[in-house]
Amino acid sequence: YKTVLPWWKSKDFKRVVEKDEKYAVAGYRFVRGHFGYGFRHEIPGKPIYITILRNGAERCISVYGHWQNVYKQRAEKGKNFSHPIFKAGESLNSFVKDKERSEVFNNRMAYMLSVDADRRAEAKKQFGSNILDSFPKEIDLSRYRKIPIKNHYELALKHLDEFAFVGIQHYFQESLLLLAALFNWRPMMTEKRYMVHKNRLDAKDLDEKTLREIEKLNEYDQRIVDYAEKKFKSQYLDLIEKKLGKKLAWKDFLKDREKINDQLFEQLMKDHKKHLWMRPPHKALYAIINERKNRLRVSREFSQRKKLGG
Repeated sequence: YKTVLPWWKSKDFKRVVEKDEKYAVAGYRFVRGHFGYGFRHEIPGKPIYITILRNGAERCISVYGHWQNVYKQRAEKGKNFSHPIFKAGESLNSFVKDKERSEVFNNRMAYMLSVDADRRAEAKKQFGSNILDSFPKEIDLSRYRKIPIKNHYELALKHLDEFAFVGIQHYFQESLLLLAALFNWRPMMTEKRYMVHKNRLDAKDLDEKTLREIEKLNEYDQRIVDYAEKKFKSQYLDLIEKKLGKKLAWKDFLKDREKINDQLFEQLMKDHKKHLWMRPPHKALYAIINERKNRLRVSREFSQRKKLGG
């Protein structure tokens, strides 16, 4: 976990923002968090993007429920809390009808995948020397909302095609196995769901009219998910054929889903062990190691110059 950077919590993140010390993240190999395509401006080098997409309406409902639970938790602890979009105790139906606020929240995946903004540069223009007091939450990128959502949708698909991996939330186990196969990582089988609130609001808890309205408002997000899901299914079926020698249609896979996933997991685990212990050294591996050493060296030299006032 020392090579994983939780971007929004790190002191290294503040160094990058305040002083443009991008080598502050030189020792990390993986950056995780909620950020958009434009995040590439905030780190050195070209990033390899991976993501997991979720049903458009379910994402909206889940985030609404999350902030309502935050209000409850803060109230139980006697702490004040205010969110710029969500009001305490407000029904989802009421929120959806408030077009001014709900518009900011709908089709978030389309905006996050399409907007290629350098947030640090934007923040510096708006806040100057007080950049750390407001970055990254208060940056005004509202002008992007004036661009037609169809344009955002089309650009989001183009950017999504650049991603090394795109998983699907409702095929989470399959997403983990495909991710492991693509990167030669140790495969995982998971049954436990993390970060799920016990009072979680679900789509089935809503009346039909409210659910249809949310689906309509998040139409372009769902189109993105549908586009990604089609490609995901094709990739997963190709993986099954390659590893297990079974040529299946998706409906046939679903009939024996658990058994096939178990078989695929076992095969990927064998391949992973072979990859770790039997693969001969490769020039690319040494190149990666040497590049990381050089980045760390530059970072140390930069820090030393700062201490000396140079």
